[in-house]
Amino acid sequence: FKIENDRLFVYRDTSIKLPQSDSVNRYSYIIIGFLLHHIKVLGAWLFMSPNIIPINKDYCVTEITFSKAMKSEKILPLVAAIFQRRNRRGVFEAKPIPQSVLDEALDVKKTPFASPEVGVVTERNALANIAEATATNMKRVYKLAPFRREMAAWITPNGSSRRDGVPGYSLNQPMVMSWLLPTVIRFVNMGSVLANVNKTAIASAPIAFGFGAEDTVSGWLSVGFVA
Repeated sequence: FKIENDRLFVYRDTSIKLPQSDSVNRYSYIIIGFLLHHIKVLGAWLFMSPNIIPINKDYCVTEITFSKAMKSEKILPLVAAIFQRRNRRGVFEAKPIPQSVLDEALDVKKTPFASPEVGVVTERNALANIAEATATNMKRVYKLAPFRREMAAWITPNGSSRRDGVPGYSLNQPMVMSWLLPTVIRFVNMGSVLANVNKTAIASAPIAFGFGAEDTVSGWLSVGFVA
């Protein structure tokens, strides 16, 4: 981040390099899209209206200006969701999702970037196909030693002072295992085990959302923002 007067500039961190899993920096921009949405929500919570202006020059992604706004009570559940969100893996509960929730989720708001498309999958065979495709790809990449080394280095053990990477708790790992897991992944091909875990989880899901946009920085930011 860079602050100049009343403007906030958001940059992509070029020191983060993941050539095996994100060779064109697609996911790093998708993650910034998530971040920009959080800034918009939290700004509204703090009586501000953030205006996000795309730049995409010299690694500067956006310029954000802020103006005063009325506080909306509707924003509070979104703020709570930001702080409570966890990346959990496991079997989903077999509970139907209310149609009102689906309708709200599909009411895609306009983004500051390229317009995305959102698809919904509820048919069991289609969900099973997504699960199978995910498992197949996981087995493929975990056979590659460079990918395993990159993944191992990107896992941040619970309690570590590191500020980047994937925290062990988001992988459902307790304290001790979160410190052992990087070493295991680095030297042991866990592809089949992890593929089966993810396959079971995805196949159990009542619904899957798919996000797509043009294969550009603007499209990647849009996917993260809407997701």
